[in-house]
Amino acid sequence: MAEKEGSSSFQYLAERLSAASVEAGPAMAHGVFCGLICGGSGAAEAVWIAEFVPGDSDADLPAREVRVALLDLAAHTRAQLSDSGLGIRPLLPDDDMPLDDRVLALGEWCEGFLFGVGLAGPDLDRLSDEAREALRDLTSVSHVDHGGEASGGADEESFAEVAEFIWVAAMLIHSDLARDPDNAR
Repeated sequence: MAEKEGSSSFQYLAERLSAASVEAGPAMAHGVFCGLICGGSGAAEAVWIAEFVPGDSDADLPAREVRVALLDLAAHTRAQLSDSGLGIRPLLPDDDMPLDDRVLALGEWCEGFLFGVGLAGPDLDRLSDEAREALRDLTSVSHVDHGGEASGGADEESFAEVAEFIWVAAMLIHSDLARDPDNAR
């Protein structure tokens, strides 16, 4: 997000989504957009905005603010993707937030990513074996317990490893689907 770079963008987007009565959180919303991109949707922003901006965004200030925040995040995400050294990084809570909250957000990001890939509608038969396995693994992470203790004894190092894996999995899927010009919509 242009004016809210870095870790503060999670909280910024959380506030905008909440004010507009959008039930999805920032991790889920970002995951959906990343899934749309990685799934090869040529209209990722339009599809994403339609999913998350409630009502008439021109008449409703909170909806307008969500739209602007989402478009800023989309631009930031696309910039990450075009940076050969980074790629897409999941939008997650700050490191000073409780680990359980970050684990749940990572699961929500994966859930959103899978939903976004589904919305993009790619031909999944085109996936490599590694990318198919990555999708299965993302599905497993998306099933993190959404009630009570999320980490179950997980520590910071384990969380960092899973978050890194999620990044690699998303980039692998992107490589198989989004860069195929025959698959772009």
